[in-house]
Amino acid sequence: MTANRGVTKQAGVLLLALAIFAAGGCRKTIDTLTFSEPEEPTRLIDKYAVPPAQNATAEPPPDFPRKGLLGQRMKYGVMSCPVMEERLNAILDRIEAVWPGEPHPATAFIIPTRGFQAYSTEDGGIFLSYSMLRDITSENEAAAVLAHEYSHVVLGHHKLSHAEILFRAVYNFGSMYVSAKYNLKKGDVKGLLAEAGANELLLEAGQSALLPIFSRDQEGDADLLGTDLMVAAGYDPRGMSGFLQLLEASEKQEPSPEAKAAGLTDIQGKPGKQQPKSLSEGLDAAVSEVGSQLASAYRQMSRKHGSTQERDAAVHAYVETFYEDVNRDVDNAEAWTALLRSPEVTREFALVDEVKTAVEIKQDDEGKAMKIIAGLKDPSGYAAVPYCRYTVLGLKSIQMKGDVFMASLRRSAAAPDSLLGEHTRLIAVLEEKSPSDALQAAMQADEEFGHPLDLLPTLIRLNKKSKNDVMVAGYLVKCLSAGDKDLVRECHAAAGKKQ
Repeated sequence: MTANRGVTKQAGVLLLALAIFAAGGCRKTIDTLTFSEPEEPTRLIDKYAVPPAQNATAEPPPDFPRKGLLGQRMKYGVMSCPVMEERLNAILDRIEAVWPGEPHPATAFIIPTRGFQAYSTEDGGIFLSYSMLRDITSENEAAAVLAHEYSHVVLGHHKLSHAEILFRAVYNFGSMYVSAKYNLKKGDVKGLLAEAGANELLLEAGQSALLPIFSRDQEGDADLLGTDLMVAAGYDPRGMSGFLQLLEASEKQEPSPEAKAAGLTDIQGKPGKQQPKSLSEGLDAAVSEVGSQLASAYRQMSRKHGSTQERDAAVHAYVETFYEDVNRDVDNAEAWTALLRSPEVTREFALVDEVKTAVEIKQDDEGKAMKIIAGLKDPSGYAAVPYCRYTVLGLKSIQMKGDVFMASLRRSAAAPDSLLGEHTRLIAVLEEKSPSDALQAAMQADEEFGHPLDLLPTLIRLNKKSKNDVMVAGYLVKCLSAGDKDLVRECHAAAGKKQ
């Protein structure tokens, strides 16, 4: 009876609407309709470019791009390969020069990450994995990657991205899991081989973000605006399609998002003998839950992100619409191949490959890992690559005397391109011997890295040991203001407080 009454009510509303429409006169309504002419297709470079303000300058600040580089130093750091960097930035300069809007200075860097990965930061840092650069087949495709990432910068897409939040959640929770699983103690070098393997996995998960950073519309706009910039800079627009096809091929070879997330619960190695069973089970269950949530979020975001095939088809249609008559005989494949085969690029890329291979060896293959490290073609070369320096020191620490290890830790942390991991490792070893020295090192790292949230629990714990109650309270307030529940829990535990 209730259902029938509802249907009757809906029918009454519909009849009333029709009656009002009839009373107003159908002819009059139709006569007043207007039809607009279909809009002419517009290039994105014309749609989005705002004329620069008078006296606008493209000169970057002295510490540019500070945010991007600091963020990368909290992960892998960057590689030093001057020949490749010069070529990438020469391409980027051409792209910047043709952007008609407000100047946005940008700089390209190489990161020691495997996989077909590239990302940019709000302040103009563009980071490309050495593995991706090796897969690219021409300068046109390199220009496509740089133009795509530069488009994200000029369009302001990073303001809506939560990649850093995701990275911190994955890496910090995973680190807690690893420490408990292997019973790693602060400053304990015996577990550093297991730590190195686990750290590699966690950094890979965070560096690739596990999730698409941008939406379908944002990626599509970056593809098309990037195509505009490529053409204006004198590159073949087909380079964008080539880049997207390489990306698609890479995605097919990559483990599924579920497998990546599950990897957090499948770190190789033997659990520590003193590890409480309840803690192990609890963390295993928690990490499994986090992995499931990340995989679920990936599926949801992927629906918004769009497939690489769809993006490639959109680029093809865009080129046919606007650039059908553009010269497409820009052949720079041979020059790119020659660059990749140059002694400097070959040496630097091979060095990172060898270190990563050593890290991938299981914990019970320690001897094999050390043979790889001992057999490096350029034993001193790893010191110039922060990721290699950090990882090799972790692997070799097992065979190093305490004072030699400490001296090496201090040198690596004092390097201008030092990683946050190098500082936290030094702090952990110092804490065992002198909490006051550890506190001083932590405060220096806090200042150098722009007061990262990751150091708050350490600063609270060390200030508590030094009976600096005022500082403990101050850092707790900062921790609470960050709005991160996991971080708040860590900070309270460091302060010895219950939530």
